[in-house]
Amino acid sequence: MSTLNDWNQIFDEKMRPIVQPDHRGKSCKVTPELVKRVVEEAQKWKSQGNRIRIKSFTRKLVTMDISLSSKTVSEILIANDLREPQTRKRRPRFYQSLCQRIPNGLLSLDGGEFVVWFGDHPIPMNLELSVDTGTFTHTAFSIGNTETRHEVLNVLKSHIKAWGQPIGVLFDHGSANLSHDVQGFLKKHGIEIVPAGPANPKGNGSLEGAFSQMKQVIGTIYIDPSSPETLAKSILQSIVWVYIKMRNKLSLRGKSSPPIVNMNIPLTQEDIENERKRLQDHRNAKLNKTDDQPKIDRIRILIKNMGLNVEPAVVQRAEKTIIAYEMKAIMAAEKAFIKAVNRKNERSNLPYFFGILKNIQKQRDDDAYKEYCRQRYHYEQMFEDQRRSQSLQEESPKIEQILSMLEKGIDASSRTVKNLGLRRAREWTEELSKLYSYTGSLKKRFIDVISKINHLSVEKKEEIWSYIQEFLNVKPGEECVTCFD
Repeated sequence: MSTLNDWNQIFDEKMRPIVQPDHRGKSCKVTPELVKRVVEEAQKWKSQGNRIRIKSFTRKLVTMDISLSSKTVSEILIANDLREPQTRKRRPRFYQSLCQRIPNGLLSLDGGEFVVWFGDHPIPMNLELSVDTGTFTHTAFSIGNTETRHEVLNVLKSHIKAWGQPIGVLFDHGSANLSHDVQGFLKKHGIEIVPAGPANPKGNGSLEGAFSQMKQVIGTIYIDPSSPETLAKSILQSIVWVYIKMRNKLSLRGKSSPPIVNMNIPLTQEDIENERKRLQDHRNAKLNKTDDQPKIDRIRILIKNMGLNVEPAVVQRAEKTIIAYEMKAIMAAEKAFIKAVNRKNERSNLPYFFGILKNIQKQRDDDAYKEYCRQRYHYEQMFEDQRRSQSLQEESPKIEQILSMLEKGIDASSRTVKNLGLRRAREWTEELSKLYSYTGSLKKRFIDVISKINHLSVEKKEEIWSYIQEFLNVKPGEECVTCFD
């Protein structure tokens, strides 16, 4: 007897199958007793005042002949309240972009590393660059060994000398940018400070794009002869000058005039004051960390009912972000947001709402994962399931009894007796199948028992197996091919 899957094996020269042991999934089966041992060891470890670190704790269990993956160990501890769940689902982050409308309104400032090679010797250099976010004009730069406050001041002074004072400066939270000298220089010239935020490249996207394009154009710089550091600086300086001059003459996508022309557009005092107020409002805002249409409708209704003054680009970003969250989390966040705004009106902004939503969704994800672990690895529940399964197996009919009843029903001369035997065999088979989550394993057990019955002919075995297939609701094309000879 065999199934089609059993033929997928290797044979020797006499066509005898070579048995290859397969231990996948059999190295350490997760049983209730094993889970209890892991829980007891974890409780003992924590009672000594130690913190459970999954990788080291998993290695400790290996020394006790408990070979489990760190993921399984973590789920066992979570299921038994010995570890808090930490889900990490990637969801889009809501942020407010600073779209520019006037030239020299907001100056983006940042540094990037470039490497000049002298043969096999690399010399890293820092390039501090300023880009006007409204026109994408590259206005000034400075090259040094590292990113310092002196490089930042050199770029600011060069920009002011060539283009005049910007309304605001956008940079990250680097020590050079937040130094006392830089802060004092900006305050002295009345330039607004707009921090981009840590680990948020999109907050300073203009300069990130500038560095990306520049490195693509320049590529890797190699100098064969050994030269002093000043030569490396002068070569990089000349290359950057070429790039800036060429880039400023190229029009951006969707614009008819190049950046250098847009940068020379004259401004009125009203334009400057309006832009200054918008930058101040943006700086003072507190940033916190199926069917999509109902979610989009809820964020639109929230913006309308709360009277939030937001730009179309911000609304569009909010709609793209909201669809990644669950509806129940959104509803709970709305209630919490309204309650918070009633206490302090300055909390009435979208970043505050999405900060609440993110925290609520994180808690829901953690609770769902913890419930999954409890259903699978809670040792008291596992013992109860094991006891219930053993009780059902003892009370359930045996395969031998089903086959015996089926054999008597097939051989019965009376139609009434035959129908009674077949009906009883069907009921017992359906009752037995409830104990199996995978019907294929039950089919194979039936085949093994049928093949060991010696007093039946091959034709009779095939007839019995056809009834078993019917009782187990085998679909056409899924029949198990047998060979009872």
